[in-house]
Amino acid sequence: MEYLSRLMTVASEFPGFKFHPLCRGIRLTHLMFVADLLLFCRGDFRSIFTIMEVFNCFTGASRLNISSDKSDIILIGIDQSTEAAILEYTGFKKGSLPFKYLGVKISHKRFSKGDCNILVDRMMKRIRGWNKKKISYSGRLVLVKSVLATIHTYWSQIFVLPAGLMDRIEALCRNFLWEGEENYNKAPLVA
Repeated sequence: MEYLSRLMTVASEFPGFKFHPLCRGIRLTHLMFVADLLLFCRGDFRSIFTIMEVFNCFTGASRLNISSDKSDIILIGIDQSTEAAILEYTGFKKGSLPFKYLGVKISHKRFSKGDCNILVDRMMKRIRGWNKKKISYSGRLVLVKSVLATIHTYWSQIFVLPAGLMDRIEALCRNFLWEGEENYNKAPLVA
């Protein structure tokens, strides 16, 4: 995969290749994960052609092929004829934003508090499952630190979470710690 990364860096210097407008400043062409690859370029045929030539070169060297069935291309802000030509040339199916990756919604714009409600819902689902069991204070503390904190930490590594959402997550953890439920109406034992 390092070879593919170097090929993409070299291809970004070709005269016909154009960076995606939001990626031009940092010269971002791709992001690689364990078995996934996200590519970024301007939505013109020449830039797509350059990327496909990189794939052909990589396939020739490594014997690894692109799975067209598992690959999507997201085209935004281009005319229908260019879009049709790109889809026909690449053989990929057209995807759309937002899409899910590793259980997290990926979008081109910043997440609002409402978009992140799925995170709060996941935490509340865990708490509701634990409500039915009589768990001691120290057991609830372990669950808050090991489960609830890791759910929100995972999201925090990917996104900048809104401050209001962080307050709500903190309140959920605090309420579960003191009462064992998502809501807590009594005065806390400690200030």
